Amino acid sequence: MPFRPRILFCGHLESHRLTGRQRLESLRQLGCDVQPFDFAPLEERTQIDRLIGRIRREPFPPKTIHAFNQSFLASVRGAQADVVWIEKAVLMDPPTLRAAKRIAPGAIFVDYQTDNPFGNRTREAKLWGKFIASIPEYDIHFVFRPHDISAYRASGATDVYLTRHHYYPALHAPPAQATETADYQHEVLFIGTAIDRRVDAIARLLASASVQVDVYGGLWNRHIVYYRHRRHFHGNVHESQYAALVAKSKICLGFVSASNRDDYTGRSIEIPACGGFLLAERTEKHRELYAEGREAAFFGSSDECLEKIRYYLSHDEERRAIADAGTRRCLASGNSCVEVMSDALAQIEIVSSGIADEGGRR
Repeated sequence: MPFRPRILFCGHLESHRLTGRQRLESLRQLGCDVQPFDFAPLEERTQIDRLIGRIRREPFPPKTIHAFNQSFLASVRGAQADVVWIEKAVLMDPPTLRAAKRIAPGAIFVDYQTDNPFGNRTREAKLWGKFIASIPEYDIHFVFRPHDISAYRASGATDVYLTRHHYYPALHAPPAQATETADYQHEVLFIGTAIDRRVDAIARLLASASVQVDVYGGLWNRHIVYYRHRRHFHGNVHESQYAALVAKSKICLGFVSASNRDDYTGRSIEIPACGGFLLAERTEKHRELYAEGREAAFFGSSDECLEKIRYYLSHDEERRAIADAGTRRCLASGNSCVEVMSDALAQIEIVSSGIADEGGRR
């Protein structure tokens, strides 16, 4: 019989990115009974809370942390789940997880972590303290970077598995008909948060009179480039509009996050899945995913990025052929959300069987 557990799915379910919702719905498509528990309303803070947090250098006030942990325990108590799936629970105290395991002694507690708690974002160090302290309490961790495995094990994790970024076919698919040149909305598109070296890279591209770059994402108003080129910045894009935006852009840029120690991102999968032309930073993982110059294009510097943009904007047929080949490669690579969740369930079943064979929790 297929392993189809009853799952309490805990995470951020209504953000503009919707990746948590994609995983939840994919688990349902696989036949699991999934009950949602959305973290977002419990993490809301007033302006006063944010101001006090900056002064105290604590991301969240004690009342918010307490309410979060109590609400989580109430959800575990009511769910009667076989699996408690948890994504980025930065407010979760280790005692809360231990209490949850007493409430649901037969459940497997899963951490699915897209971000990197061991990255180089010094301003986020306080945010991850409770999570890192809670690492030993989970039965299984899913991580995205090979070096995460050793970091988690050094922090007390027993079972750590490497998962992968995915696309969601209901949201990420090529347009029904090929986009004509006249229909393009943007020449060069970047979707992402204003962090790391991408800020300077975008500034350099916008300073060039030879290309037009349009940027979607958060935190750009913290940088001077936003005020110098304001008409090129459009705020966050909801995932439901993402595929159309990619399809109506000639070139889609793919920057990785150095502070997160990423080698690729969700955009690396989603852009080709939507039929977009991916021009990304040249990393080992990107070169593993796509053949350079045939299924995607890569760059190693701002100068090379600008050079590649100019080249592919003036070679329409070659650019479209590469985009089509990248889409075929992406769709054949087993990176749909359902496929990734199916693999995750298989790992959870192995851990669950191991715990049962040992006569209960470790």
